[in-house]
This record gives sequence, structure tokens and C-alpha cells, in this order.
Amino acid sequence: GRLLRVGLKSYDIGDHQSAYLGLDILGRLAESKGLKVFVYCLRPHDGSDLRESVQRRVEKGGTFRDVSALPTGDIAATINLDSVHVLVDFDGHFRNSRLELMAMKSAPVQVMYPFFVGTSGADYLPYAFNDRITTPPEHADWMSEKLIYLPRTFYVNSHRATW
Repeated sequence: GRLLRVGLKSYDIGDHQSAYLGLDILGRLAESKGLKVFVYCLRPHDGSDLRESVQRRVEKGGTFRDVSALPTGDIAATINLDSVHVLVDFDGHFRNSRLELMAMKSAPVQVMYPFFVGTSGADYLPYAFNDRITTPPEHADWMSEKLIYLPRTFYVNSHRATW
């Protein structure tokens, strides 16, 4: 059967808290049957063991691309050539996020995974993962995105695998 092609873009793949929290999840996604995962790393290699761990774990079943030196338009073209169906933005408005990749509509479906909870305010990010505690349904109108509520919490992490 045909695999769902999921792209994940982040600047925080390196010695950063988001990489610590997301290591196991990125690996599990990459190893999932039914998914073809592409991780687009926007941060130059920082020499950290964590960066190496993330890359090794993703490459067990997915594709890890260091796109840090590429111009934004070339990254968008790479995502398009990878035929990504769903592109997940892990950075929002944080520094070096290259949010303009989402504005370029690099994939047909685009979703924000907010490591910092809040709205992007952008029409090119129509969906966001969230939970009913962080943003109760009665507050959803304050968000520009249609919320995809995850069962317990949107803030999944690898604390058991990492610590």
C-alpha cells in the first residue's frame, strides 16, 4: 500500500530541550509502518551527541535531511520533491524557524506542533495539535488554526527514554 509521507521541520534538533523531549517520538514515527517520515533539520550540526542520536534514530526507518545551509526556497523544493503529504512545523515563531516554508505551502497539509502554546495567526497553518486542558474547546475561537485535540496532552515527550 501507499505510505503517508510526513515531514517534520525544526531548528531545535541538537543540544536543545525540544530534541531531548522529542527524540523517542521522532524515532517511533520514523519506524512506524504506514508512514514515511522526513525530518528537515534547520540547525547546523552542533556536534552534540543528541543531534547524532536523533539522526541515527530517524534513519532507522525514515530520512534525515540537514538542510541548514540551503536557502529557504531550496528547502521548499526539497520538501516538494520528497512528495510530503503532511508537513509539521515544530518551531512556530521561534528564532531561525524559517516559518516562511509554511507560507510557501511546501506540502498540501500543514500542521503546527506548538512547543510554545499559542496561535500562529497565519492562514497558511490551518491546523495545530493541542489538548483540551491547554486550549479548552470554548477558547478554540481565539486560535487561527483548527485544533486537532490529542487524547491526554499535546506535549508528548521522551522523558522515560531520555532520563
